[in-house]
Amino acid sequence: LTQLPSAYLCMFPWFAAVAAVAAASRCKRETLYCREGDTECLKLPTSYSFNFITFVSNLAIPSLGYIDLFTMRGPLWSGTNVRFKLEMLNSRAPAGISKCTKDFFWLRNTANNQAIISLAKSIEGPQEIELQLTMELFHSGIFGGAAVAKLYIFVSQYEF
Repeated sequence: LTQLPSAYLCMFPWFAAVAAVAAASRCKRETLYCREGDTECLKLPTSYSFNFITFVSNLAIPSLGYIDLFTMRGPLWSGTNVRFKLEMLNSRAPAGISKCTKDFFWLRNTANNQAIISLAKSIEGPQEIELQLTMELFHSGIFGGAAVAKLYIFVSQYEF
């Protein structure tokens, strides 16, 4: 998503012709129509959300063992199952700083239709992290669509 003068533009090539900006931090497909047999089209997410989180370097993890960062919910329709997948897309840190890995995060399924991304280990800053949470919907066992949440985490160089 890129801000242009008085507008926003979805920056995903496959969304260029079919996406509308639903909000400053979300792109949605304008149509869910796909040609018969076009499995690539069917697999495209129906929406992307862009989420930004910041925190200090070496943020203390409470005795509970984690800090909840982000929640994603799907529908509660009868016969619908939701599957979540967390991916670490990128981690950038200057020389001498240990890059965080996917192991620093914990994906918890907290309900049939909900997952929470939690921070399980302190991250040394400065650091920029990009995570992707994908939610796939299945209606009576048949794939029904997906939504993607992009999380951009910025860890300060300071501990205060």
